[in-house]
Amino acid sequence: MRRSLLLLACSGMMSALHAQSGWLPPQQFPAGTNLCDTASWQLVFTDDFDGDQIDRSKWITFGSYPGMAGGDHEHWNGARTWYDNPYILRDKNVVVSEGTCKLVIRRETGNWSCTDCPNPVAFKKQVSAAQIATYRNLPDGTDNAYNNGRFEARLRFPVFKGAWCALWTWHGLGVNEIDIAEAWGGGLSGGNQRRNTFSTHAWGPDPSANPPLPNPYNLPYDAAWSNKFPGQGWWRNLPGGNAHRQDDWHTYTCEWDDNELRFYLDGNLAGRRWKYIRDQGYVYNGHNYKLTVGAECQPQPGANYYISYGYPYNTKSASQLILLARVNEQAGLNREDRQAGLDSVLHPGVLGQMEVDYVKIWQRHPEQDNHRKIGMNLLKTAPAADYNTLPGQHGQTLPYTIHIVSTRDNRDRQQFQLFEGSGEYRYPTTPLNFEWDITVTTAGREQHYKRQGAFVATPWLQLAPGAAYSMSWSLHVSRNGATVARYSGCSDSHSPAYEMQNKEVHYFNALFTDVPAYEQSVAAGVKQATVSEIEIKDTAYLDQLIEQIRTEALAPYLQLQPEDLWVTGHP
Repeated sequence: MRRSLLLLACSGMMSALHAQSGWLPPQQFPAGTNLCDTASWQLVFTDDFDGDQIDRSKWITFGSYPGMAGGDHEHWNGARTWYDNPYILRDKNVVVSEGTCKLVIRRETGNWSCTDCPNPVAFKKQVSAAQIATYRNLPDGTDNAYNNGRFEARLRFPVFKGAWCALWTWHGLGVNEIDIAEAWGGGLSGGNQRRNTFSTHAWGPDPSANPPLPNPYNLPYDAAWSNKFPGQGWWRNLPGGNAHRQDDWHTYTCEWDDNELRFYLDGNLAGRRWKYIRDQGYVYNGHNYKLTVGAECQPQPGANYYISYGYPYNTKSASQLILLARVNEQAGLNREDRQAGLDSVLHPGVLGQMEVDYVKIWQRHPEQDNHRKIGMNLLKTAPAADYNTLPGQHGQTLPYTIHIVSTRDNRDRQQFQLFEGSGEYRYPTTPLNFEWDITVTTAGREQHYKRQGAFVATPWLQLAPGAAYSMSWSLHVSRNGATVARYSGCSDSHSPAYEMQNKEVHYFNALFTDVPAYEQSVAAGVKQATVSEIEIKDTAYLDQLIEQIRTEALAPYLQLQPEDLWVTGHP
């Protein structure tokens, strides 16, 4: 969620990139190599917002950059806004009360200027926003940045159209960035659907800089890696879909080590990003996929590993933790179009707020970053979110949701994808067992298939032009040999584009006009997913991972009206 103001304002300070080496030669590790640091996490920063105003000894409310003489200050031309931003950061929008910090966003016209800055500026904006950030540079000249750590906050995001908020770390010169949680409220250029992601960026130099800036590793403008938090598959926005709600309280955590990034949602692992990776081919149902395998703690001896293209931190990154509540920048639109977009979506007055319960930071070796240990406690306990609970796993009674997608391509081939969509199955692999019996009948001929897994599919079946079909299925869900649930149903070629059966079974039709484009999307998703050295040996896990990605990639091909599925709210 890069802020262009700092990159542009500070680009003249960049004499060399402290960034990515995705183009470096492969690296091999000898047997017995251990890349992981196992030292305990030590608390170095905490704020529970128990007062009635922001603690100025911990936070700044404006933008800064590395190396500011005399400590962080706002006496520079990008402290409160920049040319491409439709907002001004206002201190009045940082409100501490009743044990939380509210970062308020308002639709109000205002001005900000810095007439005595080295490069004087004056801006008029239509939105006021709010930000709190840890210090980069203390007044006594001490470096207060972070080069690794465990960052955690319990918060909830606004969901009005145009909202764009984030919990993130950034170096400040456009090079290193970790988006621990980045949330869009939908609308404007963010798309109709709300979404909540975690990501990394290694920013190359500004391509418009004149003269050109050094780029020793041939980085693009943005070497990015991104994933959604669980609970945001397209099927989750249906009735009974149990979708992730970013406006609910959630605990977001990122553990950043020199070798690995781990992202957690409410204490559950959501994704990992390794510094050292290798490629490995995998064949699934006749498709050749390339998987990205992370080295973890003990890399495979003699294997060729590359530094992840886009892994943010190879050298000292001097980052700060930032919590920012704002509106979408409307990137790519001219100012007139941007204003029209704001007028059509954002009403005058308070639009919403990002509310923060607490923020904590730990480090394994705080002395390396000039930080001081203040405690060892790890977690402030928060209740687990319902969406991340597998029905039947711990005795829950939450019903399953079964989804059947009937897909036809432009060559009169038919395929059926069936999946149980109420839980998340990537991290970890579910202990539940899903057994499917599927029968497809066409031209008087029956074909039977047995499949196992939460996400399954039939082979492509060649049909005569205009030929009818019928399909019946049954699902047996069990745990440790004991039945948890049974479901069954049927559909045929006359079924509507979308049909819901008692909120538990949903039928869809999909049409492929461009099969290669779909397969390319799936291949890119598989490559992006990244698996561990343990997971690459688990074929059942890999099959389910690929089948789930294939299901997620169906979204553009579903024969639905936008209002049927791409909703911006929740039931």
